[in-house]
Amino acid sequence: TDPLTGALNRRGFEKFMLQEGERIRRYNAADSLLVLIDLDSFKYINDTYGHAAGDACLKHVSQYLMSYARISDGVARLGGDEFVLLMTQMPVEKSASRIYDLCLALNDMHIDWNGQRILFTASIGIEHMRGDSDCMTVMERADRKLFEDKKSKKAQSLARLNFPEIM
Repeated sequence: TDPLTGALNRRGFEKFMLQEGERIRRYNAADSLLVLIDLDSFKYINDTYGHAAGDACLKHVSQYLMSYARISDGVARLGGDEFVLLMTQMPVEKSASRIYDLCLALNDMHIDWNGQRILFTASIGIEHMRGDSDCMTVMERADRKLFEDKKSKKAQSLARLNFPEIM
């Protein structure tokens, strides 16, 4: 487990994900859903409020994800400000409302820190894991979707400020 957040660490998550892939294949079980999460502007939080505030944000996200997850799901902090949630037995047709609620919550987070409210959001990449899925490929696809979400948010922010997009 990750000592700061209490979630699985990268190694623990990789083991969990491999076991889930095997369960899907062995029992022809329902798909699972991988949700990759990266906090937006986390460096700004650390630089502005200090690393203790950043740690409090990480703990807050982890606690939220662990309370959101079902007992069969896996939550991990992969490192830095990157988290992952693997929702087991979550076929496409059942996932839309759960993901919508999760995305809303992850993009409206805050902590109260030394009399100040620190607001933060997250970029998200989502990919279904099926019986024929390779775990590494599922992670790579979710990572590409996360990057696109982050890039889209950056472009929207620059447009609101009337800056040309710099990429």
